[in-house]
Amino acid sequence: MDKIDSSNIDIQKTTKIKRLLSIFWALETVLTIVAIQHFLNNSWHITAIMFFSIISILPVYFLAKKGKTELGSNILLIFLTVILLGFIWKYDGLRDEVLMVFPAIIMVSLLMSSRNFALYIYLLVSINILALGYHNEI
Repeated sequence: MDKIDSSNIDIQKTTKIKRLLSIFWALETVLTIVAIQHFLNNSWHITAIMFFSIISILPVYFLAKKGKTELGSNILLIFLTVILLGFIWKYDGLRDEVLMVFPAIIMVSLLMSSRNFALYIYLLVSINILALGYHNEI
């Protein structure tokens, strides 16, 4: 019975690592495309920010390879949330497609991390959306 339980735990751990790496590579790809687009449009400051972002989430890859999926997913999800909230604040509001990303981030945090972390992400997003709405009203 112990062999079955240990193999089940190994399969779950491998699945979490694959999920984390999939999200990591998807985010890296999107950030690279945005950086190339802004580079070709001569937006040097946004290009620099995108390359800084690409480099700053590289520890997630190494954490995933070491099997520290919870820490890696927490870092990745916080980073993704901060990027999206930054764009929302910079461009003065939400767009419909951006609003749909936040429930996805919360669901991924429930799959990869703990309920407490998902609650913190939810509170961070909710407070920022309410503050932005209040700011735009004024």
